[in-house]
Amino acid sequence: DSVALIVQIHLQQNRSDLALKEVEAAKRWAQDSLLVNLAESWVGMRVGGEKYQSAFYVYEELASADSTSAPLSIVGQAVAEIHLGRLPEAEAALSAALQRYPNEAELIANTIVLNVLTGKPTEELETRLQQVQPSHTLLTDIQEKSDLFDAAAAKYSAKVSS
Repeated sequence: DSVALIVQIHLQQNRSDLALKEVEAAKRWAQDSLLVNLAESWVGMRVGGEKYQSAFYVYEELASADSTSAPLSIVGQAVAEIHLGRLPEAEAALSAALQRYPNEAELIANTIVLNVLTGKPTEELETRLQQVQPSHTLLTDIQEKSDLFDAAAAKYSAKVSS
């Protein structure tokens, strides 16, 4: 548990190198630990490249097992699929998960992101997320960006004198 916490702290500090060292050290004494594998997948998602595939396998295993299948496992799997460029597979995973967990905020938010990437409408999902978790980070970020855009656009709008 402490390794996972230390890895999270390093990732929050944008120190992927230190997080990776912690994971590598932990793998020496806990090679098959689910938590160490999960921490390794967190680092892999941050580092990128071929590490996305390794992270995908961890999340896929978590999502497919009855004892560890949870909305966030499916989100992890879908995010890895997105990074690997497998958008239809990510969409299938998120759609199935939304049917099973229709009010899970992280599933809704990640489906919104996927819809933006694929050019599909997001309004209905944004409304649903607003109902489920009005203070969700994605919604506040969208509102903040909208306000910034409006402020920038106002600077360049035609000045009309009355």
